[in-house]
Amino acid sequence: MTEPRISEAESRVMAVIWDGAEAGRGGAGVEDILAAAGAANGWSETTVRTLIHRLIRKDAVASERRGGLALYTPKVSREAWVTAESQGFLDRLFGGQIAPLVAHFARQRGMDPTDLARLRKLVAELDAEAAEDD
Repeated sequence: MTEPRISEAESRVMAVIWDGAEAGRGGAGVEDILAAAGAANGWSETTVRTLIHRLIRKDAVASERRGGLALYTPKVSREAWVTAESQGFLDRLFGGQIAPLVAHFARQRGMDPTDLARLRKLVAELDAEAAEDD
């Protein structure tokens, strides 16, 4: 399944819905989204509702009634969205290649010794996994 294209603003709404689902509440209501994302972004209730309806049309969110209120639940997992977004980013900017991406960020942002140690550990783990697969 191809994940729907979710805008930056819509991703902020999705984050609140994902957080609600992951916390065992099933999702989030308009009030939850207003409190978490609306306030931080200066959005009105109308803006939040517009973003929710866009997500429903994109089939990223479902709406159900609970106790007279709408509860919005994710139809797209956070992990699937992150995977699709990061793959698109990697493809667009680095031709799908990971090494140029890492090199770019290492040069532009710099890497402290902790970052370098984590990267070395990751490469060693990936080497070990690749050796097991052979």
